[in-house]
Amino acid sequence: MPTEKRADVLIVGAGPVGLLTAVLLSQKDVPLRIIDEKPGIESCSDACLLHSRSLSLLNALGLSAQMLDIGRRVDTVLFYEGLLPRAQLKIADLSSDFPYLETVFKRDLETLLEARLNQAGIQVDSNHRLAGLESGDGHALAAIESLIISAKGYVIPEMDWEIEKTEQMMARYVVGADGDDSKVAQLAGIEYETAGTPEFYLICELESDWPVENAVYVILQSDSTSTLWPLPGKAFRWSFQLTEEEFSQSPFKERSSIQIQQPAIDQANKGFVESLVHQRAPWFTGSIGQIHWSTGAQFSRRLAARLGHGRYWLLGDAAHGTLPAGMQSLNAGLAEAEQFAEVLLRILAGTASVDALEAYIRDCREEWERLLSFTEAIEPQAQATPWVREQPARILSCLPATGPELRLAAQQLGLEFVSPDALVHSGLRPEVCH
Repeated sequence: MPTEKRADVLIVGAGPVGLLTAVLLSQKDVPLRIIDEKPGIESCSDACLLHSRSLSLLNALGLSAQMLDIGRRVDTVLFYEGLLPRAQLKIADLSSDFPYLETVFKRDLETLLEARLNQAGIQVDSNHRLAGLESGDGHALAAIESLIISAKGYVIPEMDWEIEKTEQMMARYVVGADGDDSKVAQLAGIEYETAGTPEFYLICELESDWPVENAVYVILQSDSTSTLWPLPGKAFRWSFQLTEEEFSQSPFKERSSIQIQQPAIDQANKGFVESLVHQRAPWFTGSIGQIHWSTGAQFSRRLAARLGHGRYWLLGDAAHGTLPAGMQSLNAGLAEAEQFAEVLLRILAGTASVDALEAYIRDCREEWERLLSFTEAIEPQAQATPWVREQPARILSCLPATGPELRLAAQQLGLEFVSPDALVHSGLRPEVCH
């Protein structure tokens, strides 16, 4: 099959991380292509919590005014155990440039980034799926399938995707920003290291008349983690950790983005959420209104054994994952997009060798090995409260920060990373599975 297209960079995945990478490269007129298996930006999508570092990055693109329009400001993270407030994190102490967080619907963030990409004359190729990768002499050869919807059945048609055509594309680099089930990682033979066991969550976004505060709530109980985020408008996002048995037996049904009348499902969902809120956050006195979006999800603390090699590189959730409360993987991915694009631009311009990417990889792995406690552990210091002392690792995964801000957030609660030597001597190194 003849090669139809060429580009310096092929980006697989048009979520926030993939789009940001494309925007940064397009500013320097790098020939690129970005593909995504989805039909386009969804009309209803889940929300994300953007850290101060991410807001600073978006501000550098001139998007801060638009972010304020589409987001909701968060100034504080409040930690609860049932009725009892246990700890507080002040975001203003983490960053002087952007002393707050923002919750935003992912579709709105993607719309902003895609519009910026369109200004550079680049369109996202939706309904396109990566099907194969081969390494060549100084390039990668990617097989890309374009998809169309087909209807099957006579009485009640079932909608499905079919392959319309397959093309080959030559690229100097392939960037996988295609999520935790990364096709790029699979085709490149990249495996993952994991820490701990998977955790199961019910996540839903709904309306409520609860008085809105500029705070994120984290509820840590002995056997579960739950979070409450205020969203733009009168919406809230609840996330509830469930045991695997609770998850499998849950009566909750996913609420799709298509708003059709589903009274039985909606009533069952509402009753289940009300029960969970009553058990875990009795201080929440607001009503549980219309559920706009919901899903069940499994999360694992994981890190790609190789964040990249040769022509293939992973960013964001394709490279790593952690638990959902602090939204650390997405925000780290946005920072990685900036760092990776800066290094790649120098390589493409001939002012740096490919060894610069190896240095970038070392920095990323060092941060993630610390965050996942592969090489360091988080330990309470003298000023930590008894409650913080009981669960430092759980609190770490709930902190809305990465990089230098993560250390500041931990220190604010009386926590500190211990050295690798101290970790070995204390026997705190977690089991790592391949």
